[in-house]
Amino acid sequence: MIAIVEDDNLLALVMSKFLSLEGYQIATFSRGEDLLKAMESEQFTPKAVILDVKLKGVLTGIELSKLLPENLPIIFCTGNSDHDFLKNNDQPNIKGVLIKPIELKELLAILSTII
Repeated sequence: MIAIVEDDNLLALVMSKFLSLEGYQIATFSRGEDLLKAMESEQFTPKAVILDVKLKGVLTGIELSKLLPENLPIIFCTGNSDHDFLKNNDQPNIKGVLIKPIELKELLAILSTII
C-alpha cells in the first residue's frame, strides 16, 4: 500500500489512478493528520508515502515527514524546487523529490527502487 498525501484532489486522483494501473494499492489523504490517524487507529502501514510539501490542515508535509517512522520511504512533491529543507535534509527515508508538474514515469521509477 502506498499513501498519497496531497491536497490537490486532481493531482491525487491522477497519481492514484496511474499507480493503480501499474499494480500498486493506493490510499489517498488530503491532510497529514488523516494519515497519522489511519496509521494509529487502523493498523495502516504503508510501504511508502508520496507527500506534498504544503498541505491544508495543521501539519505541513515537512512536519509530517518528521513524525513518520524513520524506515518509511518518502517521496516529496513540491512546486518549489528551492525549498531549503529539501536541499539540506538529513532524513535518510527521503528517497526523492518531484517538482510539480510531476512526471508520472519519474514517480514510478523512484517507487520501483524502494518497493
